[in-house]
Amino acid sequence: MNISEKINLVLYFAPINASQTQLYLRAYREFLIYPGIKKLVDLVMNFMNQVILKQDQKVVASQGDRPSYEAKTDSLMLHDQAIRLFRKHWENNLFLFDKKGDPIE
Repeated sequence: MNISEKINLVLYFAPINASQTQLYLRAYREFLIYPGIKKLVDLVMNFMNQVILKQDQKVVASQGDRPSYEAKTDSLMLHDQAIRLFRKHWENNLFLFDKKGDPIE
């Protein structure tokens, strides 16, 4: 995610098993190179990222067990473009199945 011209976040979602995923977050910033201030800003940014991730975790957990590619009524934001593209790819290239195992047309 490009937060600004000088702040970028990279998130990796690594599946652990069928119901758990490990999140890895890496922040890149192109300002404050002075060691003392840099460490302070990094601490604040890390704390804020933890707060935001915990809020996001509550939202994700509230969605239930259905796969996200089956969602039809989400209100995706501009920065959710990757989700939109994934769902479009899924619909165009893979079969979806109903609870009986029959393909959905």
